Amino acid sequence: MESVKEYAQRHRVSKQRVNIWIHRGLLIAEKKAGAWILLGLQARPSLKNGRPTADNGISLKFGIVKQWSKEGTLIKNYASAKEASKAMNTSQSNICKAMNNPKASACGYRWTREIFKKDN
Repeated sequence: MESVKEYAQRHRVSKQRVNIWIHRGLLIAEKKAGAWILLGLQARPSLKNGRPTADNGISLKFGIVKQWSKEGTLIKNYASAKEASKAMNTSQSNICKAMNNPKASACGYRWTREIFKKDN
């Protein structure tokens, strides 16, 4: 068990950053006597652009983007809306608008997002 201060010094990050990771559930800690204590020796969270990622580089916060035909057949999965927009040669906002509205389409396809849930 180590304090937030010790963990921050060991990984050369700010205490504020460590507290953010605790609150996001990226580090396991418990509050004792008004201070957060990290349980065991934990590795630094795997992040991409400040966001947690899976081993395959897919953002855990935003999930994967699924491309569907209008008949409901899954065509392809993309790691992000940006990747899908590049593949379809359209803007990212068109893909996002189609994901947010189930009746809308972009480039003749329906789009959904599968968001990953944190295991408890």
